[in-house]
Amino acid sequence: MRKIHQKQQTLTPIWSAHEHAKELEAISEILDSNPTIAAVAAQDLIDPEKDSSRGAPGMTADQVLDGNPADSTLIDEMLDRHIELYGRPPRQAALVGGFASRDNVQLAKHKGVQDICFSKRRGFEITDMVKSSWVFKQLRRFRAGVEGCISFLKRCFGLGRCTWRGLQSFKSYV
Repeated sequence: MRKIHQKQQTLTPIWSAHEHAKELEAISEILDSNPTIAAVAAQDLIDPEKDSSRGAPGMTADQVLDGNPADSTLIDEMLDRHIELYGRPPRQAALVGGFASRDNVQLAKHKGVQDICFSKRRGFEITDMVKSSWVFKQLRRFRAGVEGCISFLKRCFGLGRCTWRGLQSFKSYV
């Protein structure tokens, strides 16, 4: 979402030759040159009646981590961050196979997650993770859709690799 108060200049051109990128660039130029229109657009995007206990459809938050820690060690911090942001644990979670461990399933259930799904079952019974095979399939499909969006961003907008050096630079890039 576009911030009203702080304008950050890009260090490199971010627009590719893709058709959607050209449309986004035109919209961005219109909003930058007309602060009144930008303010109206911001009001439309910020809905005061929206349920603040929920994020975007299924998505909670992003975070840039220092280094490359193992996924299996991050679930506790991730759930704590979600609870801090939204005041309650997520009802369901769809995670990459690197998170799969019995300890992580127990931790998530203890923190209040009703259904947790990993992209790889790793010997778990479906009923250990979720209440039914239908829920398991839905969560796996949701996660596959997210991965598809990430793949699209990498292919079409060149977001597959950050050439900037250092953690601070990477945070700026993201």
